[in-house]
Amino acid sequence: MNPLARLVFRFDQPAREYVANPKHLTVCYSAEFNYYGVIGKPREVGCPDGARAITPPSVAPPPKWEIPQGTDKALHGVLTGLPAAPPSDADVIAAVRRAMPPRSVSQPTSRPRSVAPAG
Repeated sequence: MNPLARLVFRFDQPAREYVANPKHLTVCYSAEFNYYGVIGKPREVGCPDGARAITPPSVAPPPKWEIPQGTDKALHGVLTGLPAAPPSDADVIAAVRRAMPPRSVSQPTSRPRSVAPAG
């Protein structure tokens, strides 16, 4: 299958004193893509003239949901208390939500400018 696209990307590693080879490293790779993804493996190529560095935007980490104490008892109480002829799904969901203890979420302390605030 013929490639649909080709991407040349540059890897630039500044010199680091704490590694065996502390030299500055710049290398470029080429990868070809078809409908299903990368064809084979990226291969090393010469870097194109005028290639410039691009810094990807930072992304806020996802919030961490915490399951409140007592959730299992609240859920068990609602489900075992259902009548023989169960109510609608919406009624069961509403009953579960009413019985649940309040939940909390740990938000990041700062939000990168590249991510719009929710709401």
